[in-house]
Parts: sequence; structure tokens; C-alpha cells
Amino acid sequence: MKAINPTTTSAWTKLVELSKKNQTSTIAALFNQKDRFERYSRSLEDILVDFSKNRISDEVFEELLNLAQETALQEAINSMFEGKQSTKPRTVQFYIQPYVTAPIPRSLSMAKMSCLKSMPY
Repeated sequence: MKAINPTTTSAWTKLVELSKKNQTSTIAALFNQKDRFERYSRSLEDILVDFSKNRISDEVFEELLNLAQETALQEAINSMFEGKQSTKPRTVQFYIQPYVTAPIPRSLSMAKMSCLKSMPY
């Protein structure tokens, strides 16, 4: 698994520029966009990820996806599910109840980023 500092990527630099450019925008003003929820939310099975309540635009969303690519996020996620983490030689698990663990279903992993990539620009 590669250790890539996200702050050294070109996507990070662009995100910093976009942050400065959009500092004066307000969430209230952004909510005036008619299709904001549809454009900036994704669901996968029973999980809803709603970016619409943040100061996000098509440009910002695109750069976030670029950042994920530049930092090899997909590779890191796959490595964790394959037990290739640098800290523990086991697959990723989450706790359902105290002392009971279960593997994270692969279909719910961020490795399935296709729902995010389907955003219309």
C-alpha cells in the first residue's frame, strides 16, 4: 500500500484554490439550486451519502474524485479488505455490538466508488 501525502497532489492544490474562491458562498444560497440533492447525493443499498449540505460544486466534486485517484485510494481500500494493512495482518472489520464483529460486506465498501463516479457534470 502506497503512502501518498494528499497535500502534495495537484488535486489538493486545486481544492485549496476552489476553497478560497468559494469562501463567500453560503449553504442557504446553494440550496436555491433546483436539483442540488439529486446531483450531490448517492446511495448504495441502504446507505445514503448526501454531499448537498456542504459547500460543494461540480468542480469541487470532480477534484475530490481526482484526489482519490492521485492518492491511490482504491488500492488502499482493496489492500485493507485483503488484509494487507500496514498495522494489522487481518481484513477490515466493524463492530455490530460490543465483542461481536463481522466482515464489512464488499458491496458496501468504498471500493465500489462507481456510484460517486456516475455524477453528471
